[in-house]
Amino acid sequence: MAPGILAQSMMFISIFYGLSIIWDKDQGILQKLIALPVPRAAFVTGKAFGAGVLAAIVKNRERFMGIGQVITMPLFFASNAIYPIQIMPHWLQIVARINPLSYRVELLRGYLINAV
Repeated sequence: MAPGILAQSMMFISIFYGLSIIWDKDQGILQKLIALPVPRAAFVTGKAFGAGVLAAIVKNRERFMGIGQVITMPLFFASNAIYPIQIMPHWLQIVARINPLSYRVELLRGYLINAV
């Protein structure tokens, strides 16, 4: 269960980090950052990897929080974070195998088991 909770926490952090881009856009900070003498490719790449795609399409913070919940909860419950894939119904096994959170949970589970 611990790897599932860790993976969910990482997912929440990465999704809700995009909220900072919306905040920067609202405050005008984003325009100032774009004016810096830094290659635009470096700035755009860093922000894109750090915040993800959701913040670019959402216009306000309230919608972003709602979309984050709509994405994270189904991903969490349709992964192997709580139950092993082998005991899931067949349709849910298919969903869990294509769910990226399942792979993160397996990775964390391996680190926790082998690090001891």
